[in-house]
Amino acid sequence: MRASRISMSVACLCLLAPLAVAKPAPADQLRLDMRKLWEDHITYTRNYIISALADLPDKDAVAARLLRNQDDIGAAVATYYGADAGKKLAALLRGKNPTVLRGTKMAVRMVQQMSWDVSNDYLMAKSSEALFLDPERGRSQGLTQFLDEKSYRPGLSGYKRQE
Repeated sequence: MRASRISMSVACLCLLAPLAVAKPAPADQLRLDMRKLWEDHITYTRNYIISALADLPDKDAVAARLLRNQDDIGAAVATYYGADAGKKLAALLRGKNPTVLRGTKMAVRMVQQMSWDVSNDYLMAKSSEALFLDPERGRSQGLTQFLDEKSYRPGLSGYKRQE
């Protein structure tokens, strides 16, 4: 009886062993990588807030690492979609307003579990917050480029950020 239990356990281990070391599918690996990058982004954001509020000497280095996350996202996407797609995505993300980008990521993540009315209220509040927190004043730049200069067409491109 004991010998049959042992042989049954060994047989189960032999059958399950390949499952334990199976490599995830590329799409699953991309999802896992993106989740890790999001967790890293949260950590880098937290570190920057602490450094900025305490006026620590590492504030600029922490900010640079936080902004390098766009390149990390591009590299993760490149493993699934190819190097060109990864480079294009990283360049696109670097060209976006960082305040708005951060707020959009957070909003997309948060509203998935909310009702329509609650999510609408949340998004309106985040939009107002982004207007207040944006040091580049991207909304007013975009409106000026659209209405006055006629150099920007919403929905077809992004406004031109001033460096």
